[in-house]
Amino acid sequence: FSDATSFLTYLNVKGLVTFYGPSVMAGFAQLKHAEPGYAGHIRDILYGDKFPYRYPRYEKWANGYKDWRNPELLGQFTELQEDGDGLVIIQGRGEVEGTLWGGCIEVLEFLKGTGFWPGEDFWNDKILFFETSEEKPLPQNVGYMLRNYGMQGIFDKVKAVMFGRPRDYSEEEKKELYSIVSSIVKEEFNAPDLPIIMNAEYGHTDPKIVLPIGGRLKINLDEKYLELLESPFE
Repeated sequence: FSDATSFLTYLNVKGLVTFYGPSVMAGFAQLKHAEPGYAGHIRDILYGDKFPYRYPRYEKWANGYKDWRNPELLGQFTELQEDGDGLVIIQGRGEVEGTLWGGCIEVLEFLKGTGFWPGEDFWNDKILFFETSEEKPLPQNVGYMLRNYGMQGIFDKVKAVMFGRPRDYSEEEKKELYSIVSSIVKEEFNAPDLPIIMNAEYGHTDPKIVLPIGGRLKINLDEKYLELLESPFE
């Protein structure tokens, strides 16, 4: 996740399916202290053969880690919080399917205007997913980044826009983020029917799900769940 956005997205543009999810230290190292469903999810995605696969919802999550310089705290999360909101549907209804592409919204800014940025036809049939980093960009700054996608006409081509759970945001900041994203997509770029999903379980909070960039995803907006439609290895 995060910095890996640069090569994960580019390699996908070149034809590879890549995996956006936990790393060795920010992910696998926490398995001992996470709920059993975390390890089970990773096994299901990487080694399972049951597809379509409905993504789990974790009951508790954390914004970060304790001080691992203390051996007694190795692999432990900071204070766990209850999963109260689940997926937040800003707009859209029914079901939508598309091919996953995206990553850390701040890192993607570095790629715009370079040879690593996809061409105009690339965005058709995509589910565009973002997450915010541990630097916690202000909601209005996320809005600035999002407007650029609108100016490229991307909201007219993608099937949905999805954001991961924002790390370290207060409830007020989350509400502000939701409002800004909705206003930009719906009002500024006249896309009131484009599904917008917030608070998905990937990015800089833990535990996180694995999203195959290039995989086919279905989002059920009414029942609020994500489903990977096919094996990312086929």
